Formats: sequence, structure tokens, C-alpha cells
Amino acid sequence: MKNKKITFKLVFYRTLFSQSAASLTMGSVAAFLRQNGFVCDLCLMERQGLHNAEKILQGEGRKIVIAKPNFKDYSLLLPLLAELKKQREVDSVFFCGPFACLNYHSIMKKLPWLDGILIGDAEETSLDLARLISAGKKLTPQNCSGGVWRKSGGDFFSDFTFRNSRLGLNGLPFPARDVEKIEKGSFINIEASRGCNGGCSFCHIPLVSKISGQEKIDYRSPRLVVDEMEKLNGSLGKKLFIFNDSCFWRGKADNARIIDFCKEIKKRKLSVKFYVYLKVKPEMPEDILSALHQAGLVRVFLGIENISSQSQDVLNKKIALHAYEKAKTKFDKFDINIHIGYIVVEPYSRLSAVAENLKHLRKIDKLFRLGTILEPVRVIPGSGFHKKLVEDGLLEAKADFNGITYGYRYKDRKTARFIKGIKSIFEEIKDEVYEFEYFCTTAFLLKSLLKQDNNKIFLEVDKDFSILEKTADKAMDSLLDFLLGYIDLILAGHLKIDSFGYRKIDFFSEFKKYHLAIKVKHAEIVNKIGLSGGADIIDCIYTGLDRIN
Repeated sequence: MKNKKITFKLVFYRTLFSQSAASLTMGSVAAFLRQNGFVCDLCLMERQGLHNAEKILQGEGRKIVIAKPNFKDYSLLLPLLAELKKQREVDSVFFCGPFACLNYHSIMKKLPWLDGILIGDAEETSLDLARLISAGKKLTPQNCSGGVWRKSGGDFFSDFTFRNSRLGLNGLPFPARDVEKIEKGSFINIEASRGCNGGCSFCHIPLVSKISGQEKIDYRSPRLVVDEMEKLNGSLGKKLFIFNDSCFWRGKADNARIIDFCKEIKKRKLSVKFYVYLKVKPEMPEDILSALHQAGLVRVFLGIENISSQSQDVLNKKIALHAYEKAKTKFDKFDINIHIGYIVVEPYSRLSAVAENLKHLRKIDKLFRLGTILEPVRVIPGSGFHKKLVEDGLLEAKADFNGITYGYRYKDRKTARFIKGIKSIFEEIKDEVYEFEYFCTTAFLLKSLLKQDNNKIFLEVDKDFSILEKTADKAMDSLLDFLLGYIDLILAGHLKIDSFGYRKIDFFSEFKKYHLAIKVKHAEIVNKIGLSGGADIIDCIYTGLDRIN
């Protein structure tokens, strides 16, 4: 058997609809295995896809699956992999990625068909795994550190042992780009560093680093980062680079690295744009921001999270009340678009705090980000947030990977009623809700791209942007009025959704009207940009769809 052809199937779903569908993790593993002579297929799964199993089974010979389940899609992926293993269509199945790392004990215990989990950065461990499997040898902590492996008998698995050697980003090949070669659009994911020195209780990155023994932030040299950008720009025509680093600039110690990065782009005369993740605090110096802007920075992601001091304590992330407004003034100076992270409701939120968060979102013109309200905050196993919920009886201490992430209760019964109610209400108009957020987000991004890249075209559509923004303002006012009205009703003791029915009908009618007006105006803006020669700018905007072409 050991001489029979083996193909490693690297299986994953897209994580976000607001960037490339490709996984940098799986692309990096594929590139490293291929560099060392192994055959790999990158298998992008699609939600409601009819041919997911076929992607995994395609080709001759033995199939070894390394899958990256995510917090939102594991319930789709696990049953398929279990059946493939049961029918012996695949030889072995392994997991990698944050969800599997953080839940590895529970997952290995509950899924006897799973052969192992790669902990932390998976490249070097996957290579040892591939070599041992190809040689027909069993995986043990002694011959394959960096993971946990199923023992004979099925019910037992090994302890985890740290991997001492680590090549780091500078020692790894650039990720394989199979998905991006056929993906519609000129945007692409990239990374310049791995790790995070923050301590937010809702974030997985520091915990994965601690579990795997890889706590030091790993940087790729600016020259190599720009080498990859230049290569992807030249070979695939990619023009918009979405940096997946947890934080692109962490403080003054990063200044020299950032300046070197910007100089490399300018020296090579690369005409590119890019997005980065930043923290509100510390504040980026204006000279560093200016250098990034000149190199192509067009959008930043800022984690604002919550303005309630109680919630900030729970989330372990303190943000000053006017920090966002201060940051916005600085970014507006360079026409840099701001995308925010916000947690409107968490398990300890009181309805009065929820109302204040909603008002704050409206004040900063971000209430169109309905996902921040409707998507529940997730619980990371082993985090301070997790431990507090267990201590306070809001989460079962023995909850497994199925129950930890979203299986908590709300401390305030009225907050729980609000969450249940709005989910039920907005489920009835879920398509309009998603499109409203998408069209607002992409319109504001298009505006920044045009102002930076082609002011002539921007002036041609400026009035259209103003009309769209005014309509969005009316929609957000309507949203705020509806949500605050629902909160007032619950606070007054009316806990049934039916008691708000008459307001719901009026709101639906009004919201759908605004949604359609924005949808059509967005289409008009895109058409005008295209007719004016701005097709390359439109190509930078994510489609918001699961399919890639």
C-alpha cells in the first residue's frame, strides 16, 4: 500500500465573503508539501455545493484529507468527512486551523473516525505527516511532534508535544494560488506576519499561539512581502491585496518595517492597493500613515467592539469613547475607508447598553453593519471569556466543541428576548438585510478607491454617491427607530414578538423601499464607473457571493 500513489486533499470553506475565498493556511501547506515532492489538491467547499464530495474524491490512488473546519462551517464539513471515511473513500482524515486546535481534546474524543489534529502553524507538521504516511509508518508524538494522533483501537489519542523547529514565514514558500487563478476579481489575501500580542477574550489568535508554543510574532521580511505582491500582480493581475495579519502595525517598533515595505512598493513602481487590520490604540503616527497611503493603503479594519465599560471588561478590550471619531479624522484626511468590528450584544449585556451601542453605531454611520447585531459573539475555548461564562453558570462546564462556541445563555432575560426576537424578525427579510449591508459597504469602498485612484471618474458619480448616502441615512434612521422601539417594548414587559407586529409590518415596508433604492443606485454607480473606463476599480470590489467565478 505504501507505494500506491497518494494525493493530499486540503479541504476548506471560505471564511469571509468580504475577501478572497482562498485560505492562506491551506495555500501555504500546499506550497510546502509540493516543494517537498508531494501531490496536493486544494479543495474549496461551497455551501449548498452539489459537488463537494467529488472534489475530494477526484483522481486516482489513495486520498489523505487535511481539513480546516471553521467555527461557522464545521457542522457542514464533519458529516461529509465522516461518511467518506466510513465508506473508505479516503484513507485518513486530519484537521488543522484555530477551531480544531482550540477544541482538539473534545474533537478527538467525540470523533473516533478522525486520525489527528495539527496544532498551530501546520506546514512543518504536515510534511512530517506526509513522509510518515508515505513510508507506511504510524504517527506518534516522538516521530511527528506538533499534533495529536489517533492510537490503535480508535478511542485513544496521543498527548500533544510542541514542535521545536520552526521555519517561520521567511523560510516558507509563497502560498499556492490554485483558487485565486480562477477566482473572479483582482483582490487577493496575503500575510506579512503571524501572531498577536493582544489579549482580547473573544479572539483565538493568542490562545492558538500559546497552545502551540508559537507565541512570538513571526514577520516576513518587507522585501519578500513585496516580492509576492509583485509576482501576483504580474502573473495573476491581482491589484488589491488584503492583509490577513491580526494587526499590520502594532507600535513604534514596527515603524522601520513599515517604511521598508512602502519603499519597496515605490521602488518597484507597483500600482497596487491594499487593506490592513489595525488597532484603535496605539495611534499610528501620521508620517507612517502617509507612507502607507502613498504606497496604496485604501482601507483599514478597526476593532471598536463596544462602548459599554462593562462589556469592555468582559471582552478585555478598552476603547475610549471618542477613539473612533479621532481615528476617523486621521484616516479621512487620506480618503482611507474604515471597516469596523463591533460586538453590539454579548452574554452580559443589559438592554440599556445594547441601546447605547445601537445609537453609537448610528452616530458613526455604521448601523448598516447589521451583521454586528445579528451575528452572536463566539466563545473561544480556554479564553477568559469562556472561563467566566462557566463560572457564572451561563455555559455548561462540560460543553464540547458543539456547545462551547454559541451555546451560552444571556444573563439578562430581556436581552435574551431581544436577541431571539430580532433574529426571528430579520430572518423574514434576510436577503434584503444582507444586500443592504453589502451595497452600503461596497459603495463606500468604491468611493475611497475612486477618490484615491481616479478623481475624474469620482467627480462624475459624486452626486450619485450623495444620493445613495442620503438613502442609507434614512434606512439607518428607520432601523434605529425600530430597534429602539422594540427594546422599549421589552423593557416595558411585553416579551412576545407578536406585541410588536404592527410596527414590524411598517418597518418591513419602509426598509425594503430603501433597500431597493440603494440597490439600484449602486448598480447605476457601477455602470457609470465602467463606462468611464474604471472597470479595473470595479474589479477590486468583492462580490459577496459564495461562488468564485
